[in-house]
Amino acid sequence: MKSFFNLLFKPNNKTKKNEESFLKFLIISLVGLIAIFDYFTGSGIRVGLVYVIPILLSASINRLFGFIIAIVCALLALAIDIYLQRYSDYPIYYIWELITRGMIFTLVAHLRSSLMYFILREGELARTDYLTGAMNLRTFREQLQTEIYRASRYCYPLTIAYIDIDNFKTINDTLGHSEGDRILCTVVTTIKQHLRKSDIIARLGGDEFAILLPVTD
Repeated sequence: MKSFFNLLFKPNNKTKKNEESFLKFLIISLVGLIAIFDYFTGSGIRVGLVYVIPILLSASINRLFGFIIAIVCALLALAIDIYLQRYSDYPIYYIWELITRGMIFTLVAHLRSSLMYFILREGELARTDYLTGAMNLRTFREQLQTEIYRASRYCYPLTIAYIDIDNFKTINDTLGHSEGDRILCTVVTTIKQHLRKSDIIARLGGDEFAILLPVTD
């Protein structure tokens, strides 16, 4: 039963790694298919822009993998150009194509990975309290409804702890709001150090916090 709840509440890192590895395999396979298509189209048709597709996909996983795929695509395109002698009359074009493709492909990977980072970052900020990093009230309510449903369905206990900092207004008035902010952050950090991964701490507002403790009575 314990292992079941661990699976229910804790992220399965092995599954995530397997999914990421599978996606990388698909992207590498796509690069190979594009290279084959590029080769068989001959010198009359250029498909260089199609390489952008796997670059965008790879950069969505992480920036380093995006850069690697970008470089591989640039080198593959160059190798095919040389083999098909697309610029046999002007060999200097091979160097020019390598430089321009390399710059464009790596720029695409950089922009895509940066965009993904900001999207994920904005999503995280929308779910957390800007000062303490704890979950905000809106997200806590959503999570609470989910955990109540799970507790009801699987018949396990669910505990909610309420925390209020005594005399916090006095601290702000005497020591200043900066010191009060520091205390709030310290409280959240200290509590997080003693929570399980399945537990959730949220700032309800001011000096009020709530802790959601699944499978706890």
